[in-house]
Order: sequence, then C-alpha cells, then structure tokens
Amino acid sequence: MYLPLVLAALAGVGIGVLSGLLGIGGGLLIIPLLRLGFGVPALTATATSLMTIIPTSIAGVIGHVRNKTANLKVGVSLGLVGALFAPIGTYLSLKVGGFVVTMVTVLVILYTAFTMFKKAARLSPASKCGDAETSCETQVAITHVDFDGKTIVQLTCMGAFVGLASGFLGLGGGFIIVPLTTWLFSFSMKEAAGTSLVALIFFATSGAISHGVVGNIEYLYAIAIALGTIPGALIGAALSKRTSERQLRLFFGILLVCVGISLAVEELGLF
Repeated sequence: MYLPLVLAALAGVGIGVLSGLLGIGGGLLIIPLLRLGFGVPALTATATSLMTIIPTSIAGVIGHVRNKTANLKVGVSLGLVGALFAPIGTYLSLKVGGFVVTMVTVLVILYTAFTMFKKAARLSPASKCGDAETSCETQVAITHVDFDGKTIVQLTCMGAFVGLASGFLGLGGGFIIVPLTTWLFSFSMKEAAGTSLVALIFFATSGAISHGVVGNIEYLYAIAIALGTIPGALIGAALSKRTSERQLRLFFGILLVCVGISLAVEELGLF
C-alpha cells in the first residue's frame, strides 16, 4: 500500500509544477493518474482530485501573488459564484454515471486545446524571453477590471458555468477560466493562470465537501498527491515568470490533448 502512495506523491510534484505554471488546479492530471495509474473508479477519482486541488491551488496562488500575476478581485468573484453551483454539478455527476462524466470531460478538454493552439499560432514564434517587448520576467500591472453591470453579469455567468463544470467533471475549472479570462478581460496567460487558481480554491472546496458527504473521496491518495503538488505549485508559479505567452499557450494545449486522448482511450477500453 505504501509504494502507490509514494509514487502518487512523486507524480504530484510534476502535477503541481504544471498547475502553478498553467493555472489548471491539477485535476486534468490527477484524474488520469488515479484512474490509469492506480485503478481508482471514475467518480472516486473525480472526488479525490477536487480534494487535492484545494492545497495545490493555495500554494500556486501564493507564488502568483508574489509575482503580481493574480487578479484577486476577479478570482474571488468567480470563486464565490462558482462555489454555489459546484454542488449542483456534483449531483448531476452522480445521476449520469462515470462514463458520461469522463466523455464530457474529454470533449471539453479537446475543444479548449484547439482554442489554445489557435491563439498561439497568432503569436510570433520569434518572441523570446528577454526581448524588450516580450519579457518573460516582468509582469505588467494587474489588469484593471471595472465592476460595472456588464462585468458583473459576465463574472456571474462564468462563475456559474465553471462551478457546474467543476462539480460535474471533478476538475477545478482552470481549463475554462484561463481561456475565458484571456478573451473577456484581455488577461495575459500568466495573469489568467494566477486568477484561475484563486477561483479554484472556492470551486474545489465546495465540490470536495459535496463529494465527501457521499463518501466518494479516497483521502490517503488525496494527501499523498498533495504532499507533492504543494511544493510543485510554488515551483511552477516561479517558472511562469520566465516563460513566454506563446510557450504557455502551447504547453497548455499539448497537455490538454495528451490528457484528453488518454482518458478517452481508457474509458473506451481501447487498450
């Protein structure tokens, strides 16, 4: 029993790095790790990933706040709204079963990957860290967002949608928040990643409580993975300062494609 937990913790370090770097919370990788690596059932993997996302996101936020790459007001607003809807997503996931949950996850992941590649293709491949116009180590001041009527409606709708997705899919929702905030508020990938992690704390907490009540969480695996993701997320947040916008989008897209294909192949029993 101890060896799987040790392996889960070691894998958690890598997951944490990607979480802090890309603002995804880690559920995109935790679920496949639990399902493919340790044979955990779909709904249990979903619930356990939410539990692990909480400390992972907190660690990532600490790093992004230090880098001044997290819009706290937007993140908290999204998180509070989403936390109200995450239990509804959890309820729906229990009703439709593991297969549907997994296949919906795959479709959402692959579509998000497409949007990331599309945007990355528009950025100059010649841009490198250190260029005057594309410095990877300096962050422009936090984007100012006016909380007028239009913005409040946008944040409410986005928070509700991501909250439902978080509870339903067992993912933090960063794979939705990151592209949406870059689109609606013109956030850089770095600021979108930091802001996403702020919101994920609220989403994951709400969803984890809901799953915990019905006994879906495998706590030993959640703790083991978190022991690796916490330091990993701090490292990932630090690395984001030295990574270009185009590189971040490409990394994000590649990661999504790999995870989506892996989940689909496993669920369909193709190997």
